[in-house]
Amino acid sequence: MGSKVYAPRNFPEVFAEFGGNVTHLADHYGVSRQQIRSWRTDTVGQLTRTSLTASGKLTQGFKPTVPFIAPPTTEGWKPPKRPKVNASKPRTWALISDIHCPFHSEPLLAAFCAWLAEELPTDGIINGDLLDLPDVSKYAEKEDWVADVNKCLRSATYYLKSIIEASPKTRWRMIPGNHEKRLPDYIARLAPALWGIRPQGDEAFLRWHDLRNLLRLEELGIELHEQGYPEAEIALTPKFVVTHGDHTKKRSGNSAHAALDEADHSFAQGHDHRLAQVFRTKWGADKAASVHIGIQMGCMADVDVRGLGYAKKPDWQQGFAVVTTWPDGLFSAQLGVFVDGTLMIGDKRY
Repeated sequence: MGSKVYAPRNFPEVFAEFGGNVTHLADHYGVSRQQIRSWRTDTVGQLTRTSLTASGKLTQGFKPTVPFIAPPTTEGWKPPKRPKVNASKPRTWALISDIHCPFHSEPLLAAFCAWLAEELPTDGIINGDLLDLPDVSKYAEKEDWVADVNKCLRSATYYLKSIIEASPKTRWRMIPGNHEKRLPDYIARLAPALWGIRPQGDEAFLRWHDLRNLLRLEELGIELHEQGYPEAEIALTPKFVVTHGDHTKKRSGNSAHAALDEADHSFAQGHDHRLAQVFRTKWGADKAASVHIGIQMGCMADVDVRGLGYAKKPDWQQGFAVVTTWPDGLFSAQLGVFVDGTLMIGDKRY
């Protein structure tokens, strides 16, 4: 029989600091995850009961109950004053999706901010998956794609400040995506008693894990859609809707076509990380033709052969969509495409 290997004396404190994440613990101590799981500790009572066997050994299927979360600071930050909506004038909407902080593309962010500073759109929508949140997902222990909740929050807040500072008068709104849903799902599954926890237990306060708290959205001047994924959508006109989307089909354009099969309006969606703009003519009972547009707005995340740790050699494209709306409900759209480190939109390069 081999001798038991006991964890270092500071293991309970480090365990709590990293929320029990085996990958983080292995990185901290410079050992493999298998070694971490083989360790025993004499202080079982100080650790999460579900994480250890009776002898103090980490279980193979261990999942931490609730990660330690600290909202990033916005101390000294004052959101710029934004003009009210002028219903008699056209509006320009910058639509970005699938940013996946902290795995966003920094070169694309810089190019997008340069475009924002030049074009100064009236409105903007962050269309879901601003956060990646891999550590509270089924991909929690993927190599090279480790990012605790706090790192994701800090990165996302930096991203939001960057786009606000580039175009201070743009009115930004946010739609939650399926990645934003990871954290509340995680809490509801593993710590349901903490689901509705609020300051002083007062129902008038937001839940502590509400995105408006965790991302300081109100302090940044960003409006969060009241509905979650996948229901949340924003109508730019009575005939054009922005939604994160839940269709994922192979090849550019196929997800938009699948959504057009079901929709009676035009739309822009994210979710599948592909760029496309497709058209469909539908006929009403009065034999009048209606042209519908389906836009896939690509992604603002970093794209390489690893595919954020879950898609090898992904068929993804980086970019965003721009939509102009007129008071009479008409609209036009174009795509900004990021290729070889260059953002191209219309006759402009950044």
